[in-house]
Amino acid sequence: MRRGVRLGAPLFPAAAALGASFGVLARTAHLDALAAVVMSATTFAGSAQVAAVSVLGAGGGVLAAVFAALLLNVRYAPIGITVAHAFRGGLLQRLVESQLVVDESWALSGGGGSRFDRRVLLGVGVTLYVAWVGGTAVGALAGQAIGNPSKYRARRRICRTVHGIARRAAARPQSDRGRGSRGGDRGAADPVHTSGCPDHRRDRRGPPRLAASMSAGWAVVLAVGVGTVGLKAVGPVGVAGRRLPARVTELLSLVAPAILAALVVTETFAAGRSLVFDARIAGLLAGVAAVALRLPLWAIVVAGAIATAAVRLIT
Repeated sequence: MRRGVRLGAPLFPAAAALGASFGVLARTAHLDALAAVVMSATTFAGSAQVAAVSVLGAGGGVLAAVFAALLLNVRYAPIGITVAHAFRGGLLQRLVESQLVVDESWALSGGGGSRFDRRVLLGVGVTLYVAWVGGTAVGALAGQAIGNPSKYRARRRICRTVHGIARRAAARPQSDRGRGSRGGDRGAADPVHTSGCPDHRRDRRGPPRLAASMSAGWAVVLAVGVGTVGLKAVGPVGVAGRRLPARVTELLSLVAPAILAALVVTETFAAGRSLVFDARIAGLLAGVAAVALRLPLWAIVVAGAIATAAVRLIT
């Protein structure tokens, strides 16, 4: 297991940073901090979590968000089946360990082949789990601080200035306010709420809407969490300790990498419904070059990050 922790250590910073990004994204979709952390702890699948929260943030329904997330997580069923023969112990132990089967832990531990090492899978999985859940907690709790606080301070200063002008206008004698045009009376009557500052009188409808969005968020968190736990448990719990026919094992061994490759391509070349070519391609090519040079994992991660950052800086 220590070897798995060492192999997963280079991925820790990236997983923590992505977890923090998800925490911030979850807050913008009106999920509270606890819901975001619970989702990361139960689902532990970045692409599915981002998809579900993005659907909610765009005004989509619960079913659409759950379907999008579970569709991305279907790959964990064949992935888990390819390594199921190595899982031993009681039902609860296998259920807990199965939740650590993610793309990175599966690939670094041997991908279900003859060199597969369950202890490496668990070590990598634990390392990434701590990074992902911890990063989510930081992002969800400090999401406002991660943004640009200066713009909020500037807006508050503007609003205070406008409110001061409004109070002075309201304190003017009625005879002075009546010298202007008739339309001007209406304009001066409520200058605060035409200034672009928040109209708190309209916030009376806010709490019910916010409560509804939070209820929908918790429904998505629970449904996606339960569904993902079940998908990851298909192999280690349902097929644990049993050897499948060689033909079935070979087929599943091919299906899992194909699904993973499709996910990588989608994450690299897609933005919503559009096909895009941006800095992510440079990072992918740098990673491929590092793999071809047989560099260690930490160097591959650093090469991809530097290439992506450089291209974004230039463009």
